[in-house]
Order: sequence, then C-alpha cells, then structure tokens
Amino acid sequence: MNTTAAHNFTFGPFLQYTWDNVQDPVLGELAGVFFPAKVVAPLMVERKRGNLIAISSTVSRRPTEGTCAHASGKAGVGAFMCVL
Repeated sequence: MNTTAAHNFTFGPFLQYTWDNVQDPVLGELAGVFFPAKVVAPLMVERKRGNLIAISSTVSRRPTEGTCAHASGKAGVGAFMCVL
C-alpha cells in the first residue's frame, strides 16, 4: 500500500484497504467542493447567474487497479457538481 500526501490517498489492492483509507479521502474531496459551493451559491441565486467549475481527474471515469479511494472521491466530486 502506498499513500500520497494529498488527502492521504492510499493506492493498493482493495483487500488491503480499511474504511478509513476510503472515508478520509472521499470526505476530503467532497468537502473541497461542498463548502465553496455553499458560500457562492446564494450569491449566484441572488444575481440569477454564475458558474461553478470544479477541476477533478479522469480517474473518476477511468479508474485503474489500486485507486479505490482516489477514484471514489473524484467520482463523488463529479456527481456533486452535476446536481448543482
């Protein structure tokens, strides 16, 4: 198992993952778009215009072996942005 600095993503076989290996990065990714959206969305509604742009990763659409937490977090960001 390898861990990166950004959001402590763990890369490795799924059977070696713990819930914390998945939960922390997924929540970190979602918090990274949720809180800014909560701040600017009311202003956008008031002005009747605006755009929210989130730059994520293609791993959400094309995950590779060993990227369970990383791909899940990025896919969550994509889904979240689609429903706003």
